[in-house]
Amino acid sequence: MGRQEEGIDLGGPRREYLWLLMETIARSPMFEGKENCKSLALDSTALREDRFCEGMKTLGVLDAVRTHPDSFKPLFCYEEHLLSADQMDNLFIIQLSPEGSNKRTAEERVVTYWRDYLQDAEEEQGTTKVQKILAFATGASVVPPIGFSPTPSVEFIHNGEDDFASTPLFPIANTCVNCIGLPLHVSYGVFKDKFDLALGNTYGFGRS
Repeated sequence: MGRQEEGIDLGGPRREYLWLLMETIARSPMFEGKENCKSLALDSTALREDRFCEGMKTLGVLDAVRTHPDSFKPLFCYEEHLLSADQMDNLFIIQLSPEGSNKRTAEERVVTYWRDYLQDAEEEQGTTKVQKILAFATGASVVPPIGFSPTPSVEFIHNGEDDFASTPLFPIANTCVNCIGLPLHVSYGVFKDKFDLALGNTYGFGRS
């Protein structure tokens, strides 16, 4: 409130910014065609001055594309890759407490809720909701061609050594490290309701 706050971009805000930037560019007059099947619009002035190629020459990008066209194809030619619940589950590393501990027992129960939630999301809205969950955790709605760094992970929110009764209601996410924190609810119904509410009220970087 009235004071400056320092911030460090460890990747999350940058991914969210680029996600919104690409969405805006795709809707701009630069491209034409059907949704998810657009190409550069013909601009006679830009073509006459060959501006796109001049820009691509920056840092040797154009030469690299011409030398290795197959390697650059996934970056320039859209191919739809639907993210399934199982792929989403395999994408995240589950960070569990040591075996035999009370924390581990509670966490393993919530792992089943997490996987059930992914399956329900796919059944309810297909890849759309699964992508929302990915964006909630990482700031990106699709897996980048070069993957995520660091690898996405699932952690659990503990308030104390054995205090599971006062677990937070909602999941939390740290998009800078691609990590999602899950509350230790004791029923799937509550877990799902609170996750849906958190997901529905998360608008992304720069949105309100």
